[in-house]
Amino acid sequence: MPSKPQALLALFLCLSIGLGACRGLSPAEPESADGSSSPTESDAAALPGDVDASEDAASEAAPGEAAAGADASTPSDAVASVNGELLTLAAFQRQAFDTQRYHVDQGGIDPNTDEGQRKLLFLRRQVLNDMIDQMLIEQAAAELGIRAEDDEVEASLADFVEELGGEAAFEASLEEAGTTREDVIAMERSSLIGRKMLDVIAVDVPETAEFVHARHILCSSADACEAARQRIESGEAFETVAGEVSEDETSRERGGDLDWVAPGMLLSSQLEEAIFALEAGTLSPVIQTDLGYHVVELLERDAARTLPDAQRAQLKERALLEWLSDRRSSADIQIYVEDLRAPTDEAVDEG
Repeated sequence: MPSKPQALLALFLCLSIGLGACRGLSPAEPESADGSSSPTESDAAALPGDVDASEDAASEAAPGEAAAGADASTPSDAVASVNGELLTLAAFQRQAFDTQRYHVDQGGIDPNTDEGQRKLLFLRRQVLNDMIDQMLIEQAAAELGIRAEDDEVEASLADFVEELGGEAAFEASLEEAGTTREDVIAMERSSLIGRKMLDVIAVDVPETAEFVHARHILCSSADACEAARQRIESGEAFETVAGEVSEDETSRERGGDLDWVAPGMLLSSQLEEAIFALEAGTLSPVIQTDLGYHVVELLERDAARTLPDAQRAQLKERALLEWLSDRRSSADIQIYVEDLRAPTDEAVDEG
């Protein structure tokens, strides 16, 4: 269990860059050709040497990086701009340092290795992209007249202080985390605005949806699936054949049962489309999808089943990501620090 200062720092990450940092507080990194996780560039350094013994060196690494690659004509106190609004270098440096420190302190990154430095660079890019997303959200909120009132912010902060164990514990956490009450208030205000915008963006996410209860057998070849299908047609129980043949390890142990499925829940949209096209009580022919070959049996349908909270949250996140993608495509985003750009400018500047 994290200590209270660690919990506070984790809160800062979630409040200020929630789209990336709050997903398990772990960076989702791309894989290199050899299967290891790393960004494509590794020419920037931060948190050099012994991090636990030298936070000053860590905090000074980001400014040096930020200066590198910046054009002389760009603002010296900004790392990026979004529709003409500057993202200050100081704000980015602080968030990047806090994020990196959290991951290093948790033992997930060793900054004394090349791999660790690559991960830190990826984290800094992730922080920048999340901060840009937050700016896009807040700009849209301003256009719609959406704001977080002072009493809302104070109430939310009071809840967190109580969870931490009271005012004294909160103040101690602020001191150890190296931040101020004003910082927390500003971050919580942004978080509240973000949650209000999510309600607007995801307004069309339903509370109920059509669900189907299905089971399947996954094979690597059409012949193997056809053989399994013939066994079922000859009278063998579906769950028996699935347990012996299916290459889907997760559902195989349940006799191929996929449980109740709503649109958007399966990894393969092709499999989902095939399942929803079936009538209840029918066995499909061999179906080819991006996952392989399948035999599917549709057991039952429910036209208006209540969506679980986790599923609604997933659909809301998908709506938010689609909204952000659209917003980025029409936004004027300038990144002034070369090392913080994606492998191609288009990947960042155009979303």
